[in-house]
Amino acid sequence: VNSVQRFTTVKQYETHMARSTSTGARLHVKDVLMSNRSFTEHVGKIEDQLNDQIDAAQVYAREQYEPYRRIHRYGQEWDEAAFCEKKHSYDDLYDEMFRMRGFRRDLDNFKRSHPLGVLNVDGNDLRNELLPIAETSLSVMKRLLMNMARDKCHDTFTRYDTANKNLDE
Repeated sequence: VNSVQRFTTVKQYETHMARSTSTGARLHVKDVLMSNRSFTEHVGKIEDQLNDQIDAAQVYAREQYEPYRRIHRYGQEWDEAAFCEKKHSYDDLYDEMFRMRGFRRDLDNFKRSHPLGVLNVDGNDLRNELLPIAETSLSVMKRLLMNMARDKCHDTFTRYDTANKNLDE
């Protein structure tokens, strides 16, 4: 408001402009507005409404996005190398893959944005941050499952091949 020129620069408003009682100089627009009770009341109401909308947005964001904290926590704790080093059974991998599919299903239902008054709660960045967690870990688990199946097939083939050779003798 201070960047607005004084009203006295426009001759037609000069007679309507108040003078400062202490200096007699013409008041700036900011001074005129701040001394107007109606203006300050409206500014106060607007500030109260904005604060209420900010509070509502915080409550909404907490309620809406808190369930996704488990995915975020999983991503922080995920260590691909340690996971690959560990010995896994088929059931272990199945359970973990089922969990990752649950993460992806939850992220498919993710509410990306929600208007609240003049504010808009935007969750796109959060979703984009969480999506690779499920995708990356699921691809690692699929790779481990394929390796496990390949090893199992190789062992089974070797056993049958040995058994067939023993039967041929």
